[in-house]
Amino acid sequence: MPDYELLQALTLVRRDAQAQLEKAQLALSKPPLFGWSQEKHDSYFLRAIAEARAVEKFCLVRTMQIDPD
Repeated sequence: MPDYELLQALTLVRRDAQAQLEKAQLALSKPPLFGWSQEKHDSYFLRAIAEARAVEKFCLVRTMQIDPD
């Protein structure tokens, strides 16, 4: 049953990545954090969005490799 445990772990990580993605997208639309320039704010949250998308995509692809159904 190690595949089942791996699928559970991938699902949890993917859900967390989705939550982080939503959080970063929401923060990107808000004004900069105190003391940050708009450029620093945007680059920080754009990087967070890119990382969350990469993790989400990896988990989805790996899940499909293990269990295509």
